[in-house]
Amino acid sequence: MGMRGRRPSAAIALFLSLACSDQEQRPPVTGDCNDPSCVEVREGTTTTSVVALLPDPGGGAAGTGGDSPPQTPVALQGSVRMIVEPDLFGTGPPNAPVEIRAPGANGTVVTGSPNVDGSFNLPGVVPQEQAWVAAGIFTDPPSGTFLDTYQRANTAAQRPVELAVMQRDVMDQIAQGSFLETPQQLQNDRGHAIVQFVDEFSVPIIGVSLTYPTPDDAGIAYDSGDLYSDGLTETSVRGTVVLLNLSAAPYPGGSTSIVARVASIPDREFRSDLRVTAGSVTLFTLQLR
Repeated sequence: MGMRGRRPSAAIALFLSLACSDQEQRPPVTGDCNDPSCVEVREGTTTTSVVALLPDPGGGAAGTGGDSPPQTPVALQGSVRMIVEPDLFGTGPPNAPVEIRAPGANGTVVTGSPNVDGSFNLPGVVPQEQAWVAAGIFTDPPSGTFLDTYQRANTAAQRPVELAVMQRDVMDQIAQGSFLETPQQLQNDRGHAIVQFVDEFSVPIIGVSLTYPTPDDAGIAYDSGDLYSDGLTETSVRGTVVLLNLSAAPYPGGSTSIVARVASIPDREFRSDLRVTAGSVTLFTLQLR
C-alpha cells in the first residue's frame, strides 16, 4: 500500500473541548488500571478535564439526570468512508458490508447499514452532543475486512456526520511498522485507539506527550510524517498518537483515561475519557484550549 504525502488528516473530525476542573480529586495510578479514577493529577498543576463523561453504551444524553423527561429520538444522517492508509486517509464508501450502531432510547442500540454510496439514514437515535457511534462488522470473535471503529458524533445537531471504518490490514500495518522497539501485534481481547490533538483552530499540535497510559499499559507510538514510531516521545506534524492493546471489555466496552502534556505548556495537564472496546479501534480528536 503506497505512502503519499497529504495534509494532516481530518479522519477523526469529531472535536471535544476540554474545560477546567481543578477541584477534581483522584487517587494515584495503580498497576495496569485503565479506570478514570486511577489517574493521578499531579499537585501544583492546572488540569483540564472533560465536562461530560462518557454516555452510557446505549443510553441517554450525557449530563441528564434520572428524572429528566425522555428525549425524542432523531434520525442520524451522513456517510461512511473507508480508511485505507495509516495516516488515516479515507477513500470512498466501504467495499464490503458494514453496520452502523448508535445509542437508542432506554439503553437500546440502534443499528442500520449504509447504502452502496456510503450514505445512511438511521432513525431512532437519542440526541446527544457527544455520542459514541460505531461502524464495523461486530463479529465475535472479531474478524473480516474491517475493524469495528468507534468515534464521537453530535446526534443532537441533526446535521450530516461523516463516520469512518478502519480496514483491518491498515491497523495491522500500523502495528507492524510503528512498533519496532517494542513489537506489537493486534490482540482481539484488547482495545486500540488513534488520538489526534488539535488547537482551537483545529490545527494539529506538535509536542504532545502522554503521561497516562504509559508504555506499561499499552503500545504507544507518535506520528512521524505519514507513519508512527514507538521511538518518539511526543507528537509531530499530525499531532497524533497510536495506542495498541489497551485493557478493554467486550462490546459495548467501557471507559479509560488519557492524560497528556504539551511541551509548550509544561505546567498543565489535559485529561479526557475515552471509550475502548475489545477488538475495536477508537478514532478520537481532542481539542486543547
